Amino acid sequence: LNYAHAFYDPDSHSIFIALQQDLSIIYKGIVFELCNSLQREDFLKVNTLALEGNLDREEFTLLNEFIEYRTACMKSLILRKPVTTFAIFWERANNQPNGDGLDFHAELYRTQWDLNCSSEYFNKHPIIPEKT
Repeated sequence: LNYAHAFYDPDSHSIFIALQQDLSIIYKGIVFELCNSLQREDFLKVNTLALEGNLDREEFTLLNEFIEYRTACMKSLILRKPVTTFAIFWERANNQPNGDGLDFHAELYRTQWDLNCSSEYFNKHPIIPEKT
């Protein structure tokens, strides 16, 4: 797993859970990723736009994190826990390490864009050096 607890893959419509953890964490991960799976079409749309070179790295990351925020809102209703604003959610995604303490959540999407979408984006939007 590239994430400490769980992740949802919209391409295969599959949820992956790390089972070497407390049952309460597994339960919360399952609830969260099931809510993510309800937003499959939005994840696929963002991924398609990025793969076609239509989203830059930060647009891709922001849109995916907004989908994750909507998931957090759904999860909060199910688990009866308070939810924060998107601004706070975005700040945490960029400044609070994942459960494994190794990375920030938003960096997972940036890395995904770097590996899968950057070449098409830069082919479509070449960087032209400024003339001096």
